Amino acid sequence: MHKTIRTVSDYIQDFKFSLAIGAIMEFVGALQNYRKEPVQKNIYADAVKTTLLLLGPFAPHVCEEMWEATGNKSYISVADWPKFDAKKIDEKAEAAEEMVHTLKSDINTVKELLNFDSLKKVQIIVSASWKFDFMRLFKEELAKTRDVSEIIKVLMQTDLKRYGQEISKLVPKFVADPGKISDVVLDQDREIKQMESHIDFLKEEFSAEIEVIKAEDSQEQKAKSAMPGKPAILVE
Repeated sequence: MHKTIRTVSDYIQDFKFSLAIGAIMEFVGALQNYRKEPVQKNIYADAVKTTLLLLGPFAPHVCEEMWEATGNKSYISVADWPKFDAKKIDEKAEAAEEMVHTLKSDINTVKELLNFDSLKKVQIIVSASWKFDFMRLFKEELAKTRDVSEIIKVLMQTDLKRYGQEISKLVPKFVADPGKISDVVLDQDREIKQMESHIDFLKEEFSAEIEVIKAEDSQEQKAKSAMPGKPAILVE
């Protein structure tokens, strides 16, 4: 919520109104996800109030009606603009949380592609540890140059050299499509802990057994495709 306040405020200040609306839409999507999870009632109410305040300049009439419907006595048009608390913005925590909801969507996609009515088991394979180191270093070098050869040269001067064959395939792919790179790169342990902490949520969602393992512990060919922020998925 605090990150959205900061983002929308900056976009409005820069007259980037379509981007501001996009950020609000993204936040509303997050609220929809959290409706099924245990969240303190006052926090959720504060998030709804904040959403109305941010949306007010773009949809004033609707927001005035919703402002009154949520129990406010004054007009939203004279309410104070929300302030963000930088101390409550945790990029890594948000990335970890978003990863779980993306995973849920990906599992549903796999289920539909295979035309499965239901699932018995879902195996989530978290990326090999070295790929997290690779991704962090790759992002640093990409900020300096988009020269594939130069980036590979730098990577080959580190301990990652032993994975040179795979790196030579990954670098051109990510240089060509940076959109596939996670904004925030966590580490393997944190991804595993995040997945394991949501096993009950995923079990309820899919009525299936959920297993989380490291790519290093898997014999499946699919494990090689797992990347930071994008675990491989196997279903039965």
